[in-house]
Amino acid sequence: KVERSTAGISEALNYNLIECGLALFMSFIINFSIISVAAATFYYNPDAGLNQAPSLLSQFLGDYSVWIFGIALFASGQSSTITGTYAGQFVMEGFLNL
Repeated sequence: KVERSTAGISEALNYNLIECGLALFMSFIINFSIISVAAATFYYNPDAGLNQAPSLLSQFLGDYSVWIFGIALFASGQSSTITGTYAGQFVMEGFLNL
């Protein structure tokens, strides 16, 4: 429970900032990695789409790259969901003066 003093509120805000910053940084790293791999793979194949991604990735990066790319897409969706939830939580905390 947060102590209702200036020091307690300041400490809670610092922990809140660290938690949100860490979540956003991890989301950035995951999304940046996916975009980098996709850009490097699809640059030489402009007609390729998401349906051709597994065959292109396995052709250039090996057989396990398809699984790694799939896990990265899943992690990207999860990090976006968590980040959106954090943003909504922070807005509601400010709205309700919690």
